[in-house]
Amino acid sequence: SYLEKGLERSPTNVDLMMELASIEHSGGDEAGAAEIARQVLEIRPQNRRAQRLLELLGERTEDFDWMRTPEELWRIADNAQPATPAFMLLDHREIEFLPSRLTEERVQQAFLITAADRADDLLSHHIPFVAETERLRVLKARIIRRDGSEVGARQGNTPRLSEPEFNLYYDTRLRVLRFSEFADGDIVEISYILTETEESNETGPYKGGLIQLGRAVPVTGVELELAGPAELLPTWELVHLEGEPERSEDADGVVHLKWRWQDLPPVPPDVPPAPPLLATPYLVFSNHPEWGDLADWYARHVAPRIRASEQVVNTARRLTEGSEDRLDQIFRLYRFVTNDIEYVGLEFGEHRFRPFSADWVLHHRIGDCKDKSALLVALLEAVGIPARMVMIRTADLGPIANDIALLEVFNHAIAYLPEDDLWLDGTASGHAMNPPPPPDQNAVVLVIEGKQSRLATSPAPGAGVARSRFSLTPENDGRVRVVIRSEDTGEPADRRRARFHGSRDPQRFARWLQEQFPGAQLVGEPKLQLVPGRDPTIVEIEGTVARSALQSGGGIKTYPGLLAWGANMVPGGERHGPLMVTVRPDLEWTLEVELGRPPKDLPEAVTMSTDFGELRVEAKAEKSGYRVQGSLRLVPGLVDASEVAMLREFLVAVERHLDR
Repeated sequence: SYLEKGLERSPTNVDLMMELASIEHSGGDEAGAAEIARQVLEIRPQNRRAQRLLELLGERTEDFDWMRTPEELWRIADNAQPATPAFMLLDHREIEFLPSRLTEERVQQAFLITAADRADDLLSHHIPFVAETERLRVLKARIIRRDGSEVGARQGNTPRLSEPEFNLYYDTRLRVLRFSEFADGDIVEISYILTETEESNETGPYKGGLIQLGRAVPVTGVELELAGPAELLPTWELVHLEGEPERSEDADGVVHLKWRWQDLPPVPPDVPPAPPLLATPYLVFSNHPEWGDLADWYARHVAPRIRASEQVVNTARRLTEGSEDRLDQIFRLYRFVTNDIEYVGLEFGEHRFRPFSADWVLHHRIGDCKDKSALLVALLEAVGIPARMVMIRTADLGPIANDIALLEVFNHAIAYLPEDDLWLDGTASGHAMNPPPPPDQNAVVLVIEGKQSRLATSPAPGAGVARSRFSLTPENDGRVRVVIRSEDTGEPADRRRARFHGSRDPQRFARWLQEQFPGAQLVGEPKLQLVPGRDPTIVEIEGTVARSALQSGGGIKTYPGLLAWGANMVPGGERHGPLMVTVRPDLEWTLEVELGRPPKDLPEAVTMSTDFGELRVEAKAEKSGYRVQGSLRLVPGLVDASEVAMLREFLVAVERHLDR
């Protein structure tokens, strides 16, 4: 028949198989129909037609023996070491790699509540899924109580985006499970099956994942299984935890790798948190385990989307028309992508690695980080400027500890211009082209250049400079004239634009003046240079303040301005994991005070140079006052837990010197 000939050419085409099963069933061959339906379920376990046919024939279509019953969960609870406010009884996860090159994930998690008034974090659970290519079935979302009663969770699908029209294009959703309240002794059970229903990778499947094994609460039992035909099982790596899997193989050639751990301690809490992949046990798997191989696959994966079409070429030429300067051309294209394409915040989730085409983004004028990155690369290439997409793990998340290559460690995408050594972030609206935003500096990156690509760390040229000049001179009425002038670049310039751009409201500038000199009153119009994307920004304001107000406020500080960071970024107390210090702007200032004779005791010069940063302050007496010049710089990077206290000591000393 035509169906049999079609199956000879495409033996795993489940639609053809089910048509043949229907014919067999209609012809009275129930055994033949059932056999075909079972074969379909081996390829696509959640195929509804096959399930319904087998149910009609009286066969059980699914096996739920992997799930623990309430009685089994209570036995685990009775033998566990209790902890407050809750602990995890069971974290069970199975990932099966199917012959169809799709995957199915089965999860059962259970928590025991021991102090309900402090367990609010467990009232809500979120399961991400992609509606177009995945089927999510929540099997259990309930509270189990000793008396045998159960309370179900409220369930709902939340659109990933707040703008309904955008959900036509971006289909990641969250299944939200909410419990109303807990009582001491409750068991909370969450069980679900997540099945891929469609392979969306035209350049071949990518199978990668990162499974968190550590939790904020103790875990009594962790069970993890990877299963599939030997040729489909990905390479795996266990990080921050020891354990070899138990390996077995079914008669049909399915290999099972099973890990079990008992009584895992909680991940020690730190404030701020330690980089997650340096502090938490986890397992990664990938079918492209080498970084060069992964980058080569991704380059082919996105190539059709960054191709310079006629629309892209025409747009690039129009934007750069009349400019012969290469950096100016780059800036024009960068400004267009950052300002004219609306950013739509999306996670760089496991099912959405490929950007929309540059044509699509141009037409719809929306995009997330990888869409903007792809468009920027296409526009630059269209005018002969080589550019590459970059996968990036922003600096705030810190380094990674695994060697295996996988996409899940990245949360952002930008562009790199190899001939110009520029790192451009298409989401940084209003930010100058260079330096890049602080999250993109000293970050884990993979420049997509094919097989030669290697994991690297992006350069850290700095987050710019906050440069201020304070001038205080006497007035005739017992008041003091104050002039503040700021010239900022990088992140400080962004903050200045965000606070003052587009406004002449005197109240904004008056508040800024009073934050630095309490009791001061604004005089005249501010002088502003706040051009989006162009550094430096310049703000100059003038005001007056009573001498008595200066004295009652403790006098004039060595640095009268507002310090954007300080000792509060490193709270005291025991530290368990390392601290990631992200790139911070440098601080430079001049304070000129001409209010009569210089003070008898000027602060001594300060030079503090440590592994964590550098502070320099010098005060000089003048004929009618004094002058202070200072600078402050913080060194970015990873600080070991044993050295965090020393970092705090440095920051406390800095604040003490600046408050004099």
